[in-house]
Amino acid sequence: MGPRRTARVVDTRSVLYPGTTDALGWEVRDTGFAIVLSADLPDLLGAHLLADVKGLLAEHGLTPADVPTWVVHAGGPRVIDAVRDALGLAEDDVRESRASLAGAGNLSSVSVLDVLARTLDHSAAPAGAPAVLMAFGPGVSCELVLLRLEGS
Repeated sequence: MGPRRTARVVDTRSVLYPGTTDALGWEVRDTGFAIVLSADLPDLLGAHLLADVKGLLAEHGLTPADVPTWVVHAGGPRVIDAVRDALGLAEDDVRESRASLAGAGNLSSVSVLDVLARTLDHSAAPAGAPAVLMAFGPGVSCELVLLRLEGS
């Protein structure tokens, strides 16, 4: 196996959706951390994500149709479905997210790093092609990273 493909960070965007503190987060209990995960999370992503992604891409003269590679936080099947549907992606675009979820489980926000590693290992996109990485966290917050793939 040759050297691992890499990606260069071009830009980032952090968004906190107002009024969502009870939708996603952690609660400290006597027995340890317990996840707070609202059934409304997929709907929240569906309502906001496309505009946020378009905003980031527009600053670089891109649209979602220009992006061949998507690195999506593997926060559960409904989260992956919500991202796929909100952005109009194909099932193949979220394949590595599903593989990460099946292989490693829901690792919380850090799962996106496992998805990134899998994506870099398997992406056929040419060097210089854009990619968008996204992870979701407490608040509900959305972290977006515009990448350029390097190597092949």
